[in-house]
Amino acid sequence: MAKYLLLLLLIIATALGWMSFGFETSLVEAEPPFSPPQPHYYKDPSVSIKEIVIGAVYFAPKNKEKTKTENWKELLEEHLVRLKEFHSFQFQGYSSIRFIIYPEVITGLKENLAYDTDVTQNGNPSGLINVTEEINSRLLSLEGDQYWAEFASEKHAYPVLYILYEGVGASGTDGVALLSRQFLSDPQYADQNNSFFAHEFYHTVGIPDAYGENSHAYSSDLMGLGRFLPLAHTYLDRATLKELGL
Repeated sequence: MAKYLLLLLLIIATALGWMSFGFETSLVEAEPPFSPPQPHYYKDPSVSIKEIVIGAVYFAPKNKEKTKTENWKELLEEHLVRLKEFHSFQFQGYSSIRFIIYPEVITGLKENLAYDTDVTQNGNPSGLINVTEEINSRLLSLEGDQYWAEFASEKHAYPVLYILYEGVGASGTDGVALLSRQFLSDPQYADQNNSFFAHEFYHTVGIPDAYGENSHAYSSDLMGLGRFLPLAHTYLDRATLKELGL
């Protein structure tokens, strides 16, 4: 009798062991596979920003010959490299930036007053529109006098046109940003120039300002108060990154 009882206990123990193993196996199999973040335009998953290519240009109205700077390429490259590093860190490597710099100064067909907004406290939005229209017709159209095939034919990444402007203002919108060259070269902006440059760039992927008409900031990140800090000391808010697919 004891022999049969022992055999029964062995069968029960074996069955419980298999049940436990099967239960653990099913738990492992039930875990969903890791799906990496898919960075996208602010609040729009249909537009990928996994890869971003920036076409950077230096544009000077025809009456600004005397104020043009000789080291514009170095200025652009320095700030583009800093932006690239900041972006990679903020997006944890899931979104990347590469850039192309147009090799010549683009001299405008008009004087600055034909491009600029009358009052530029709000960033010179007319300058952004008017200069972009001229660049599109001259550099990004096949019939343009300075056709830029390397950037115009880009098909594999989200394209951003970044205009370093020999004039006033700072503005950004879908796929295009404009920033006065003075923000990068004037010593009074030395501590914040990288952040100003990055702030306008992030408008090109849809991120709005985090401050109101009286500059009252809604956040302390790059789109709010953080734009006045060195780029190494600021960040993109977690809620903003979530709206970008992270």
